[in-house]
Amino acid sequence: MDVGKATCRKILQTKAGTYSKTVITIQKSKGGKSVEVKTKKDVSVRVTADAIDATMVLVKEFIKSLAVAAGDLTRLREKKRVTLKVLKHAVEQSSQMDCARVYTSMAGLAAMGANHEFPQARLVRMFKEIAMMKMDKDAKEGLVAIVTSYIITLGEIASKTARNAKRHTITADDIALARSLQSL
Repeated sequence: MDVGKATCRKILQTKAGTYSKTVITIQKSKGGKSVEVKTKKDVSVRVTADAIDATMVLVKEFIKSLAVAAGDLTRLREKKRVTLKVLKHAVEQSSQMDCARVYTSMAGLAAMGANHEFPQARLVRMFKEIAMMKMDKDAKEGLVAIVTSYIITLGEIASKTARNAKRHTITADDIALARSLQSL
């Protein structure tokens, strides 16, 4: 499996993760009476390969839109490098993401650990090919955090969509619906 896809699957499954479901079972006691027993059961959410592919396509589109916006902003300021400040402005211009959610997710990413982040070199390479500019170190780390928070947001919405449909598996349709809901 591709490194990016494996990381994407890990992020989606971790964020969608498990949720508690109350299960009611009816048991008969010795006296012939029925007794309801409520228990909490942890249900894990699965992600299909098609959902991973759909997410990767959306991530590439997101990076393209960020790169174009950041490149334009950097050229307007007559700079030679993309900075974290410019990258944040590019996110604010992007209609694909809720900015407040990005900044709170970026703050919370440090607590998640490095094993949930995309390979930085791959994302930076994709960004540089489109923007045709160099990036500061902070901007590279910010790009990884922004893309990771984008996937987390998609995963949260897709997980809720799957649960609404009474499924335990996130499909490509859930990802597509999450993307359309996210841009509202």
